[in-house]
Amino acid sequence: PKYNVAILTAQGADPEIQDPQQRCLVAYHHLSEIILKAHTEVHLLFAHARRAFDLGDEIGALLRFTLLSDAGSLNAHLNAAFLWDKVAESPASANEDLNCWADRQTARPHKDKFASCAFFYHRRAASVGHMTSIHETSARYLRGDHMPVSERHALEHDYAARAAHAWTSFAVEQNDSRGIFDLAYMT
Repeated sequence: PKYNVAILTAQGADPEIQDPQQRCLVAYHHLSEIILKAHTEVHLLFAHARRAFDLGDEIGALLRFTLLSDAGSLNAHLNAAFLWDKVAESPASANEDLNCWADRQTARPHKDKFASCAFFYHRRAASVGHMTSIHETSARYLRGDHMPVSERHALEHDYAARAAHAWTSFAVEQNDSRGIFDLAYMT
């Protein structure tokens, strides 16, 4: 039934969803849920990631959630962002062998280096419509402290303000009250 709902929604059969972009997003959510729940390998990888976290192996859980995020799982995007934030807050000596692929600068402080990866996964979750992640991405753009260095310096501060405005506008398009409030203060 979810497959049919996704196809009919994408075709415009749902009268409650008039916006074509919103139709696409809703259909995407339905189809990704079907795909991610249908494969036993995905279930097994989620189970391993949760078990690793429960046993205190946060890096092992992070690696598994990162892999699942690459497969398109919203929950994995959120968990990877949470774990990268947690790694960024941990003492530098605890994770000195861990490298963040999103940060190409090796001379950056520990916190900034891993925060770049957290920023990426928050933005990935925001891009599939997760409202809390949309707000977090907008806030991080405004602060500028968790943006990858290449974006922060190459694109100047004006870009960060425009990106934050774009994410907040996206929240407003979804009729989010916090987005409406934030956008009122941005303009």
